[in-house]
This record gives sequence, C-alpha cells and structure tokens, in this order.
Amino acid sequence: MSTHGIIARTTGPESCSVWSIANVIRELRRSRMLSASELARRSGISRGHLHHVENRSFTPSLRTLEKISFGLGVGLGRLLTLTSSEIVLEDAFIQQVRPFLRHLDSQQRKLLLRTLEAAPKAGRPL
Repeated sequence: MSTHGIIARTTGPESCSVWSIANVIRELRRSRMLSASELARRSGISRGHLHHVENRSFTPSLRTLEKISFGLGVGLGRLLTLTSSEIVLEDAFIQQVRPFLRHLDSQQRKLLLRTLEAAPKAGRPL
C-alpha cells in the first residue's frame, strides 16, 4: 500500500476515513488540552500541515499519521481505530471520574456518555 493514502478499516459502523481520522486527531488533541501548535511541535510537523490534516484539505500520508500519533501519545493502530465513544473516554475529565464509573448502572453510564458528548468543549485549545 502506498504511504500517500490512509489505511481504511472496512469493518464496523465507524470505518476509518479521511473525515473521521481528522475528527479523531482534533478530538484527541483537545482531550489532551493541546493547542494545534503544541501538537505540531510534538509531532515534528508544521502547524500548517496539521491544520490541513484536521480540516481535511488533503489525505495525510502514513508517515504523517505516525508522527501525529507519536505527538498524541497513542499508537498508530489505536489512532486509526478509535470510535467516538472511545475518544470521549480519552478526555482528561473522564480520566479523573473513571474510578467512580463502576458505581453507576448501565443506564446511568449511557446518560453520562450522552451528556458528555453533547456538552460544549469550551475552554479547550483550538
């Protein structure tokens, strides 16, 4: 496979695409409270390049995705297979409340997850 295209996962309701990988990168960056400039620096790519990836201006190369996954502190495989529900679990706030989640029943967990997904992401760097 060429390194100029994205590896697509063809199973599951949220298969990996240029659109979803851009969203995953942006949401992981925000969940880690990183500015785009900081992620670009950690990844060893330019801020403009990251901007184009996050805004789906072009399909990132496999090498670019490796660099970004390193900057985010996740493996490339994990970056390409995260679902929206898993991204919510990556949030710093969720990491803090996670020990208490076991005390909730499944209905309470679902309600909490829906609330968090709908909550504005104010205060997070863009």
